[in-house]
Amino acid sequence: MKHPIVRPSSLQRPTAPSRSPRLPAPRSLAAALALGVCTLGLGCGAEVDDHDESTGSAESEVGVAVPRSLELDKRKIVYLTFDDGPSRAHTPRILDVLARHRAKATFFLTGDNIRGNEDLLRREAAERHIVANHQQKHVVASTAQFAQWVPFERDAIDRIVGTPQPKYFRYPYGDGTAAKETILRREGYPDGGVGWDLDTLDWCFAGGRCARAPGYEGDFEGWVIAHTQSRGGGVALFHDVQNITASHLDSILTKLERLGYTFGSLPTTRGVEARNVTGPRYCVPGTSYDANVGFCVDADNAYGPFPAAMLDKCRATGGGRACDATIARAVDAAGEVTIPVPRWSKANAKNIRGAGTCPIGTTLDTGLGYCTETVTQNGAPITNAYGPFESALVSRCTAAGGGASCYLNRWNASFLRSIIGGL
Repeated sequence: MKHPIVRPSSLQRPTAPSRSPRLPAPRSLAAALALGVCTLGLGCGAEVDDHDESTGSAESEVGVAVPRSLELDKRKIVYLTFDDGPSRAHTPRILDVLARHRAKATFFLTGDNIRGNEDLLRREAAERHIVANHQQKHVVASTAQFAQWVPFERDAIDRIVGTPQPKYFRYPYGDGTAAKETILRREGYPDGGVGWDLDTLDWCFAGGRCARAPGYEGDFEGWVIAHTQSRGGGVALFHDVQNITASHLDSILTKLERLGYTFGSLPTTRGVEARNVTGPRYCVPGTSYDANVGFCVDADNAYGPFPAAMLDKCRATGGGRACDATIARAVDAAGEVTIPVPRWSKANAKNIRGAGTCPIGTTLDTGLGYCTETVTQNGAPITNAYGPFESALVSRCTAAGGGASCYLNRWNASFLRSIIGGL
C-alpha cells in the first residue's frame, strides 16, 4: 500500500510568545498515522549566540521552573545542564572536565547544531550523560512548528545515539505554553519542559561585563558560586557553545566541591521505561498472529506491510514482483472496509524476517514495546513502528479517527506513542 505524502504548511516567522492556554487544533490522524513526514532536515549551521534567558519574569512560568514531578533532592546538589550544543570547539572540552570530576550532566541539544557533530552525541551518551531535546531551531516556535519539531528531534537523537534516551525537553528561552506542554506529554515527555534553578549567565559574561549579575559584573566564577550558595543547589543552566563556560568549568566545579557540593544526574529512566505488550493483537479477519513468523497469517500467507529492509532483501534474492504483491482484504471486523494489504508466502516472510526479536532492519523501542525502523521519505527521515498492534490500541486509533490504516501493522511511531499515551 502506498502511503499518502503529508506536506506540512510552510513555516511562518516566529512571533512574540503567546501564553494562551488554548490547546492546538488536532492534526489529521489518518495522515499522521500513515506517514508523519517532516520537511525539516538536520540543519547545517551552528548558531552560538543563542541563550535561554526567560522571555518572562516569574520563575513559576511554564518552561522556566523545574518540574516538581522530578522530585530532585537539591540540598547541596547541583544538576549540571548545558544548552544549545553540540559545539565542535567547546563540547569536547566540557566533556573532559566532567570526566575529571566524575560529574554527569544533561545536554539539551539544538537540532540545527547536530549535523556534523553526531560523534559528540554518541560520546555524551557513552560517558553516561543524558542527551536531551532543545528543539530543532532556537526560536520561539509556533504551536504548529513545535508539534513537528519535538518528535523529529526526539527520533533523531535516539537514532544517532543508538538507544532511547531519557525524555527531557527544555524550551528555548524557557518559553513554554499550556498547548506545548500537552504536545510534550503526548510525544513521550512525562515532565513537560524542564527549566532551571541557577542561571549561570554564561551567555551574558561571554560579552565581557554582565550587568545582570549585580556585584559580580566582571566575575563569572564568583557569580556562579555565590548564586549557587544563595539557592543551596539545584538545576544549573550553562551553554556548551560558550568559550567562557568551557574555560572556567573546571575551576567552578572545583570550588563547588570544596564548598561541599556534589553533582547529581536527572533521573535516567524518564520516558524510557520498558513497556510490555499485553492483550490480544489485532489481525485482519481470517488471519491470526503467529509469533514464530512475526506477522498475521492464514494457512499459507503472511500479511504486511513489511519493513523496508525485508523488501530490499526480497528483491535482492530474486523475489521480483511478488515482493510488492498485495491483495484486497476486508480489514475491519464488520467487513465494511476493504483495502490492499501486502501478502507474501508464510515461509518466505519467516525466512526473510530473520530469527531476532525484531525483523531485519528494525530495532525494539522499549518505550513503545514495538519494533521500529527509520527510513527516508522525500529527503526527510521518518520512523515507523511495526505490529500487529494490540486490539485496544486499534480501538483507540479508530475512535480517534485514524481510518483504515488503524487496521494495518505499520503506524508512524509518533502516532503510536500518542495513542499509547491516550490521545
